[in-house]
Amino acid sequence: MITVPMPDYISFLVERRYKELRQSPSRFAMKYGGTNGIVCDADDEAPPAPSTETLQGIAAYRQELSKLPL
Repeated sequence: MITVPMPDYISFLVERRYKELRQSPSRFAMKYGGTNGIVCDADDEAPPAPSTETLQGIAAYRQELSKLPL
């Protein structure tokens, strides 16, 4: 029997609020999953690291979400 893993709701909500955490789609994702024409290659430079304030906000938001019922 196949079991489907439980979705990670907290990570989903954190990525929705802090858009700078989102990964750029790869060519594979564009070919098989669709990305509205956004493409990045492995040679593209990495996105800048989030600031200290952003990381603190993420930690606080994760803690706030973890207190809520599923």
